[in-house]
Amino acid sequence: MSIEDTISQALDPLVDQRVYRDNARFSTPRPYITFQQVGGEPIDYMAGAVPDLDNGRFQINVWADDRDTAAAIGRAARAALVGSTAMRATTASGMVATWLDGTGLFGTRQDFSIWFPPA
Repeated sequence: MSIEDTISQALDPLVDQRVYRDNARFSTPRPYITFQQVGGEPIDYMAGAVPDLDNGRFQINVWADDRDTAAAIGRAARAALVGSTAMRATTASGMVATWLDGTGLFGTRQDFSIWFPPA
């Protein structure tokens, strides 16, 4: 299973299975979550061996019809990722509130550092 699958499984219960990689269609029922890898901390050994773990920095975005819902799901997403036994996730940034003018979407975004076995 890929790390993307693992992240989706951890977050799916929070938004009735509406977790999407990269983006979602504008018509997607809210609330929903999108996520993407936005970097990481690569490890390369001098011996040229591939490490047994990779690191990715993943941004989790929550989208909802109101600020309170977006914030509550954002906090629940943090708990789901950091508390997961299927991956090693730590919080890499504080939550940022956002608003998409003209769309009615309230959002949050937060980055997590996640260690996982390479595919």
